[in-house]
Amino acid sequence: MRIGNKSLINHPTAAFIGPRHGYDSTDEQLFRTALDDWLNDGGVVMTGGALGADSIAMNHTIQWAEDHNSIELPLIIVLPRSSTPMTLTDSGHVTAASPSSNSDLFDYTATHDGLLIMRNLGECLPRGAAYIERDDLMVRLSNQVFVLAYLDPRSGTGATIRRARKHDVPVTVCGRNLVD
Repeated sequence: MRIGNKSLINHPTAAFIGPRHGYDSTDEQLFRTALDDWLNDGGVVMTGGALGADSIAMNHTIQWAEDHNSIELPLIIVLPRSSTPMTLTDSGHVTAASPSSNSDLFDYTATHDGLLIMRNLGECLPRGAAYIERDDLMVRLSNQVFVLAYLDPRSGTGATIRRARKHDVPVTVCGRNLVD
């Protein structure tokens, strides 16, 4: 299910990914600089709706759009199947069946001309498989992948980097790279 501005998929899109923790303030500042550069060049930001790097990218993009009086919110959030079930109210707002730390950002995105993609939430997959499916979709929809910090090759971030490279999607590590 797609809620919001479906035309954003036709714009240059970059996935902004990374760990939920373990990064430092320098990593985060370099990631924010990459976000600003991408947004200033007219690009759309895509995240997986999680904590850490995803939250930084979502909040930064919302603030950028407000600061630039942007008519549309250049943000796509792709949620995994195992996410908290979401519903769309009659007034067009997104609500979570149980509170999520990012549910207010999901609603803001859908109601401010961003795009929220939810994959068949009625058919939940095992947790790991759902994230692999989400990350694969993000790579296939992206022209570029920016990474907050590459700290562990066994992580979801590491798997997404390998997937992007397999599909010839350019990867830029903004902060520390302890792997390559």
